[in-house]
Amino acid sequence: MSRTFNELFIDCTKHGTKIQKEQYHENGRFPIIDQGQSYIAGYVDTEEGIYNEVPAIIFGDHTRVIKYVDFPFFLGADGVKVLRNVCSDSQVKYLYYALRAAEVPDTGYNRHFKWLRELSFKHPTYNEQQKIADILDKTSELIAGRKKQLEKLDLLVKSRFVEMFGDPVTNPMGWEVCKLGDVAEAIDPHPSHRTPPVSEEGIPYIGIAECNYQTLKIDFERARRVGLDVLNEHLDRYSVDEGDFIIGKIGTIGRPFFIPPEQTYTLSANTVLIKPKNSRISPSYLLKLFQSDYIENQITSERKETSQPALGIQKVRNILILLPPLSLQTRFADFVRQADKSKFTAQKQAEHASLLYNGLKGD
Repeated sequence: MSRTFNELFIDCTKHGTKIQKEQYHENGRFPIIDQGQSYIAGYVDTEEGIYNEVPAIIFGDHTRVIKYVDFPFFLGADGVKVLRNVCSDSQVKYLYYALRAAEVPDTGYNRHFKWLRELSFKHPTYNEQQKIADILDKTSELIAGRKKQLEKLDLLVKSRFVEMFGDPVTNPMGWEVCKLGDVAEAIDPHPSHRTPPVSEEGIPYIGIAECNYQTLKIDFERARRVGLDVLNEHLDRYSVDEGDFIIGKIGTIGRPFFIPPEQTYTLSANTVLIKPKNSRISPSYLLKLFQSDYIENQITSERKETSQPALGIQKVRNILILLPPLSLQTRFADFVRQADKSKFTAQKQAEHASLLYNGLKGD
């Protein structure tokens, strides 16, 4: 059984009080819910006009963000829709998950409520809705817990780096300084800078846009494909080995990403391939150094002052690198390896929970 949006929801936005952004406070008595990614945008101390008809569902008209709110609140000033259930045999938390599962097209920073109003939703019995909502609540908690675990592991690695090597910006331990080109190759995959023509039967053309920094995986399905002749050029110029990583030289500049050597693909002309020379530097240490303010500051200062900043290959080779003893770098790499094992386990658990969540949403 299914029901339309208008059979399930009523727009109660006009009954809420909107607060202008300049009136937001970091702390206060009552929360402000807007269409941003953060659950609570700010606070106010006044009680007059607070919205009390909860639980309610918030829809971000511009952002498509959906929030479940079960406490009194004020509204953000722009793009917030307050939705309430008007169906006696509907469970509000289930409707919240149904809205999250809905496929509302992304039309940029336009209003999306008109698309939402055209949707229909699966509508099982009230008891079935309650059961689904309870399971999704627990699954959401599990996903959030695993994400926090991953964040803590990242912080642990960063802390260990500073503990072993000091702050790279100030170099308090006085490590040797050299150029990146002295300890690693920096390779331009396509010196001609021409984008190869698309080929439906070709191989993935991988750039930073295909790199997922949360899952640490490359989205090969998303990548466009180019002809096999590009692969031959790829093999003539370079091969990808374990420990190699790429950085972007246009758009997302300088942010590193380890790439797998076992896949068949070619790299985008908008990337630079970094190949550490293992006799002098550890790939794990070099990758973490590229994630630091030390190298970010160098890259920022070297960017061209144009509307499309770009990072030239020679400037990459001239990036200054701190070079502690290889034995110390190896100890850090061993620590990262152990942390990565824990991250892999946590990531797998989060992915499993997400699959369960996505499967249940369609019921």
